[in-house]
Amino acid sequence: METPRLKQLREYQPFLHQLLQLTVAHHEFSSTPDLPQVYSETQKVVTILNHSTPLSWLPAVSLLVEKVCVQGGGARVPVSVMDRFFFNTPMLKTLAEYLTQFNALPSFDSILSRKDTGITDVAIFPEGSNCFFGRGERIQPFRSPRFIELALKMNAKIFLVVHRGSEDWALPLNFSEVFLPFQALLPGWFNEKVKRGGYFMIPTLPKKISVFRMMGEIYQPSLTLDTLSDNRATRKAQLWAETEIVRSRMQGMFDSLA
Repeated sequence: METPRLKQLREYQPFLHQLLQLTVAHHEFSSTPDLPQVYSETQKVVTILNHSTPLSWLPAVSLLVEKVCVQGGGARVPVSVMDRFFFNTPMLKTLAEYLTQFNALPSFDSILSRKDTGITDVAIFPEGSNCFFGRGERIQPFRSPRFIELALKMNAKIFLVVHRGSEDWALPLNFSEVFLPFQALLPGWFNEKVKRGGYFMIPTLPKKISVFRMMGEIYQPSLTLDTLSDNRATRKAQLWAETEIVRSRMQGMFDSLA
């Protein structure tokens, strides 16, 4: 897969700094351990962030990049994962390529194949499009568990990052009030997801966040490359079990930011 020149984190900072100033009035940030210990010079890191509303990734990424660069991590080389929608929408494809550093939708294999090309970081919002199907106060089910396997095969730390403050950047439409009368007309997958989360979230015009809180912590998975099964079905079950532990931990982190 052809890729653009790999950009360093510091090349994103000017744009993201302006975005942070536009979207956040005041922010609070904490990390365990301190960021220089997480993003050390040679350490690869898979950063897992909560999504909240569909647009909440904007202040989340902006603040995290700001903090890492200020702490001396500007030379790190990140890639990220974005939803297929961005790559399939002409007006958004350029943005997706800029942020992910891929010319096409990145897959597990395409990221792993580039692990020795200078990449130090992979940023993933594992809820993905499920953020449309539940309120931002809840960590929604993850779309895939393979970020655990990716971190193991990259010999990377897993850094959980949770933010709070942008939950009103979407209008929640209640399933029973809005969609239930039209259930027979809607796709089955849509009904299933809205029933599970109870809401369909409509992104609204973002307003400036008075206080945006973010915290991060290292997660040490119980799985290792040695304990990860060679059997595909068993391995998948192992990964899903691990990711549910991650999701529960991220919910606890979110609740603690109240």
